[in-house]
Amino acid sequence: MWAAIAAALSLLFHAALLESLPPMALGRPVDHSRWVDYPSLALGAVQVEPPPVEHPPARFRPENPKEVLNALDASEAQALKSGFDIPVPSAPEVSLGIIQGEAQALAEPAAPEPRAIWDPREEIIQIERKSADEQASVLPRRYTEAIARTVRVPDVTLPREDAAYFSSVVSGAGAQGVEALSREVEWPEGWGANLMGALEPQTDFLPEATSFANHLDPERVVLPATEQYLALDVQSFKAADEEGAVYFRIQIMRYGEDALPVIPKDILLLQDCSESITPAKLAECKRGLRRWLDWIGPEDRFQIIGFSDRTQRCFDDAWQPLNGETRQQALHFIDSLRAVGNTDVYGSLASAAALPKDPARPFLIVLITDGRPTTGVTGSPDIIDRFSAESAGRQSVFSVGAGRRANRFLLDLLSYRNRGDSLVVADDSLLPSAMDRWAQETHRPVLTDLRYRFAGLSEQDIYPRALTPLFLDRPLLLYGRAENPQAEIAFQVVGQSGGETRDLIFPLDLSRATPGDEDLRKRWAWHRIYYLIGEHTRTGDAALIPVIRSTAARYGLTVPYGYSESLPRW
Repeated sequence: MWAAIAAALSLLFHAALLESLPPMALGRPVDHSRWVDYPSLALGAVQVEPPPVEHPPARFRPENPKEVLNALDASEAQALKSGFDIPVPSAPEVSLGIIQGEAQALAEPAAPEPRAIWDPREEIIQIERKSADEQASVLPRRYTEAIARTVRVPDVTLPREDAAYFSSVVSGAGAQGVEALSREVEWPEGWGANLMGALEPQTDFLPEATSFANHLDPERVVLPATEQYLALDVQSFKAADEEGAVYFRIQIMRYGEDALPVIPKDILLLQDCSESITPAKLAECKRGLRRWLDWIGPEDRFQIIGFSDRTQRCFDDAWQPLNGETRQQALHFIDSLRAVGNTDVYGSLASAAALPKDPARPFLIVLITDGRPTTGVTGSPDIIDRFSAESAGRQSVFSVGAGRRANRFLLDLLSYRNRGDSLVVADDSLLPSAMDRWAQETHRPVLTDLRYRFAGLSEQDIYPRALTPLFLDRPLLLYGRAENPQAEIAFQVVGQSGGETRDLIFPLDLSRATPGDEDLRKRWAWHRIYYLIGEHTRTGDAALIPVIRSTAARYGLTVPYGYSESLPRW
């Protein structure tokens, strides 16, 4: 009972509190005052206000409009404010008198200043005091005595052609290397006895050795002497650790710009477009191909072939001259090249060798590839040997590659055995520069199908055996080694120039050649190694591998292409 009474009192007490205290949200909505309900706006009449009146600006732009208006009279100011044109001022009066100077004589013209008389003489630079090393000179110099100049007389000095002068050149006195001599010049007494008869052909030199033997026999064919067109620069080096051995380098150069005519050539640009050529590398190759077009002469002919597992030609005909139409066609073809398919290096070279050849034109193949065949003939030695045998020196192969994955063995040996050269750069971005270098060095050939012989000297240790064409911008280099060489040596070169066979004979005296250094001996060793590797790819003779290793060890060189292992790798 008491619990019920206490519960009832509690309920009454809490009910009183709820009534007396302010309202609180205890489980129920709070009583808020209502929002004020404003009446909506009613749209009445719409009145359009006239825009402000804008006076047109003056036809000119004064710095201070107020000062301009103040400077004008009332009518002009009102016209300016109203936008009317300002009245045009009246034209000034023109004087009707005679023109000034019409009534008096004109002054006599002054005498012209005296001019110097034009004297079309050739300027001569005379070296009074020598301050440069003579060995730094690339071409041999010809020295003459100082000659007093005569006023108003052309300074033209003809070369001396007396026998005493040529005798001094042969002996090497005062000359850099050995200069080319004509067979019609009187050589030193006793020189060359029985040397002409000693120039016997070698049957294993080139397939053309039989025809070359006819050139060497003066009783059969008399060829024009052209030594005056070429010059030789000879350097020699005697090693202290090889008694009696003499290493030498012969550099063959064209004697001046106008000595031999530039021969029109046929040039084939052979571009690898297989999947192994990345799009970035192919883009760099395209840049080089476009720049190569600028080096093609007006009388040259060219063709562009892209290859992968098939070939595509730029022109339907074999060769085309470079003109506006063919240039645009070539540029369009270069832009259309895409990297697809496998790599068939030998198939592309075979199709290139099948192009028609003009005997009077040098045939240059520019191979741009990474040298990694994936279809057809894939072995590098097989490609080198088969193409070299089929070509037989009738084409010159200049190779271009880039990157560490480039097959240097294929590029180097293929070019070395086919009268050419190779250039492998480290980065793809250097490809256009490498191609530009080959284009510049090979765009002016002057002598092709070169073959050489020595009398009084063994040719066994002279490299390279097959020479590239002689270009105006690329001298030829021969490296040799002789054991106790004779004082009388004859060097003969036969080549083609403009459809004519040229016969060149030079006397050599290695004891009086320009002194060389250790680098000359190492370069000879490099050429010997390249020759031995080429012979190994041709014959497969395993006995050549230890010879290659011993040659590299003897001259402190690193054997390339893995020939230092038990078996060759490529």
